[in-house]
Amino acid sequence: MNCRTIKSQKNLFSVAIVLLCFSFTNAGFFSVPLPSLNGRHTGSFDGPGSTAHADFQTEFLSIDEVSIHLIGTYTPGTGHYYTGQPGSVYGELWVFTPGWTVLPRILHPSEFDLSLRFDPLTNPEEDWSMLMDGDVDITLRLLMGTVCDIIDEVPEIDLTFAELLVEGTAIPEPATLALLGLGGFWLRKRRP
Repeated sequence: MNCRTIKSQKNLFSVAIVLLCFSFTNAGFFSVPLPSLNGRHTGSFDGPGSTAHADFQTEFLSIDEVSIHLIGTYTPGTGHYYTGQPGSVYGELWVFTPGWTVLPRILHPSEFDLSLRFDPLTNPEEDWSMLMDGDVDITLRLLMGTVCDIIDEVPEIDLTFAELLVEGTAIPEPATLALLGLGGFWLRKRRP
């Protein structure tokens, strides 16, 4: 085996290491804020809710898990029976997009900091096909339930922070792939 063959193999090995390292650094957790969900949401029986668009600015090769992180304050509603007795009105938090949903959650009066996992509805296996292009719409609504006849005040949540989180592997952007190619070319040209 001559010197030139050994150098070529070293160069190819260096390029392979660079690509391998990049593939590992491109797998992990990705997050995108949802500022349009921030603010006050009032309880309703069948309201449409608020929808936020999430754009990760990358496509995904694979997705293992999707969740939403919400921080805010919840205030229950109040009501009374026709007899005059006081009653309670509660809010049930729903977060969903067509194809997946978070299990509905009845909130308790307090500040909350929740990380809620999405579950696919159409496929028992994890099906994140809607998000593979890095774009998705998320809807949040506060459904209302009551154990009284008359509602005096509806329940409310006041969100101060919302973000969508993905655990998966992103596809490198074309510009990044071009830089990697140039890096490999530079490694080959560096040694005579």
